[in-house]
Amino acid sequence: VVDNVTADRTQARAWVEAAAPEVGAGDAFVACPDQLGPALRRALDQEGLEAAPVLSYPDLGDGRLVDWYDYAERNDAADPAAVAAEVVERVPAGSRLWVAWNGGYRTFEGDCEAFLNAVSTVRGPFRTVVADQGDTYFEHGALVVFEATP
Repeated sequence: VVDNVTADRTQARAWVEAAAPEVGAGDAFVACPDQLGPALRRALDQEGLEAAPVLSYPDLGDGRLVDWYDYAERNDAADPAAVAAEVVERVPAGSRLWVAWNGGYRTFEGDCEAFLNAVSTVRGPFRTVVADQGDTYFEHGALVVFEATP
């Protein structure tokens, strides 16, 4: 109980604090899996980045809520390459694409990695901004960014 009161339960604040100096108009965030979305959305709002859209993998919702109904079935049916293609279409090449991800969540084994690989084929390699700190946070993951291209 003490940890829940005295320490951050999620790594989202660290992601947003690291990204904030670089976030520009048109940039977007992806939470993969969607379970990272609510904490990421709250951290962005608290940092004054309310306008930065969040897309949650796999349904590309706004990251505010997780729909738990038929969750495993929907996740298993998702195609990481198709989701990546939709994200690449929505986020202009002239904007950065930030991805908070953790490949270890149940029903997502390999999906976030496949999503990142699919985006990389179009946007090029990503840069790690914040490393996964699973020993420190309950809800953890890495933050990477695909740079804007002309």
